[in-house]
Amino acid sequence: MLALLGAGQASALYCVPPITPDPLNLNDVASVMLNSTQAFGMTTTKHNTYQGGLLRSVNSKSVTVLPSLSSTTKTEQFTSTTAETWQYTPAGRLTQIDMVFDNTYRPAHIQEKYEYDAQGRLVRVLYKGAPRSAWVTLATCSFSPGGVTEHETNVQGFKPRTTVYALDVTGQVTRSTRTMEGHEQDTDVTTITRGKNGSVTRTENRFINRSTPLNVTSTTYNSAGLPVQRVEETYNDAGRLEDALTTTFEYVLDARGNWTQQLEYISAGGPRQLKSTETRTITYAAP
Repeated sequence: MLALLGAGQASALYCVPPITPDPLNLNDVASVMLNSTQAFGMTTTKHNTYQGGLLRSVNSKSVTVLPSLSSTTKTEQFTSTTAETWQYTPAGRLTQIDMVFDNTYRPAHIQEKYEYDAQGRLVRVLYKGAPRSAWVTLATCSFSPGGVTEHETNVQGFKPRTTVYALDVTGQVTRSTRTMEGHEQDTDVTTITRGKNGSVTRTENRFINRSTPLNVTSTTYNSAGLPVQRVEETYNDAGRLEDALTTTFEYVLDARGNWTQQLEYISAGGPRQLKSTETRTITYAAP
């Protein structure tokens, strides 16, 4: 049976779990402190806490320093903070996320609530944009023998979109096809390749819309399930390659196989340049 959001992992997907779990060995993890520095001037700190293999809280702060448009200052600083609390049933199913945002412009407090069917499968995600507002449907999940269909509504101001996930006999995602309302002629298909043990070895996304003849993004993963290379290619109407950007990732791992440092490099055909540096301090629970 497909385990839906059973590992307490934050994900952009609702109806299926992330294809590559991170960090590993969650039952042993108590907390993860992340520090990230981007080349364009943004720094981020994030502190996640875990209990019983489930994500319990997320607290993050991002600071971006940009050149100022003012004649009196050289730079401007923008700060945002996020505080999340994750709640579960005794069986470990995610039931609610409370998120409080505070940035340079305005604060916000939103909530998500998760509903399951009698088989324990996620069927609906509800959304509340403010503490006094009503709950509305954000996403729904429906199931067939060989797949899962996820429908996202326009609650947050985006156009509704539908993603169909194809599953193999073990319930793992092998392909996703996404369509957006009003853009049904576009192509947005991701194919997932797995090794003999079921771990992801490669993903490829092919995207075509009215203004882009073809974008192909392929990512390869190492034996630990970590991305090591991402290649983004753009082709013209004649099928010729116009642009290519290669991103490579390097890691330092701890004794339990979790990464403690990630270096991200980019290259557009010339020498690669450091784009970001991330370091993590992982605290493991006492045995």
